[in-house]
Amino acid sequence: MKTVIMIAVAGLAMFTNGVWAQQVEISSLDSNGQISWTAPSGSVCSVEWASGLAPSPTWRQDWDGQRNILCTNGAGTVEVPMFFRVNCWTNGLLWHYRMGNTGVLGVTNAYGQCWTQRVTNAGSLDLPAVSSERFSLVWWENTYDESNPPVGLFPDRSNFRRSTDMAVLELADFEREYTIYTNAPVGTTWTYQDSNGYDWEATIETNETITVPAGTFACQRYRKTLIGTSHPTPWIFVWHEPRGGVKKVHNYLLSDLGAAPVVYELLSVEHGN
Repeated sequence: MKTVIMIAVAGLAMFTNGVWAQQVEISSLDSNGQISWTAPSGSVCSVEWASGLAPSPTWRQDWDGQRNILCTNGAGTVEVPMFFRVNCWTNGLLWHYRMGNTGVLGVTNAYGQCWTQRVTNAGSLDLPAVSSERFSLVWWENTYDESNPPVGLFPDRSNFRRSTDMAVLELADFEREYTIYTNAPVGTTWTYQDSNGYDWEATIETNETITVPAGTFACQRYRKTLIGTSHPTPWIFVWHEPRGGVKKVHNYLLSDLGAAPVVYELLSVEHGN
């Protein structure tokens, strides 16, 4: 559930949205420059600002408009913060996209080669043509012994994702997104076309509690099958913890025919600012 509460600098006028006012509430905005609020444990919040409320305010999360202002005629005008709001994702969020968070995974292939992969929420993107919600830039970076690089293709890569109560969605291009995880019962199946034009079938196979180096987690196990391939085992298995993210992956597409899968297991999580 997404909850938005707003507070005006002048007069401290407060706005909430119905039933959620009791769960997410701005408690103060004092003269020392501190804004405080209460929210459910585990929520992911951001403080946004606007220069006005009517007719349609533009809410911002950065200060770029106040930087490096060139005054060519001896004067300048910019929009400045007059209203603040707390944009809060409550515990129903399937994936927390807090800026700077990094998941560190240990990776092992069929040849016994081991290395690490860091998955970082490194930035964000507004794309109103696709969604009114901001996308998070996710960056995958592999670190291995360069004298003994892993067999196969494991390039660093990035994409844009966003999360709702019901789904985690990935940006295919600047006009389309697709669902990669969903808040649905066991047995749910759907198809999608990824950003490379490949067609996939995804199924929630079961609920399963697993243990990886980072701990023990109650996950949904997804099976993802590449459609239209002659590969005998064109599968990826993903153990995804609702609200917690991916904990383990078995990827047969990246292994040789008939070989063991490439295995990813979560080692630790580094929290951003």
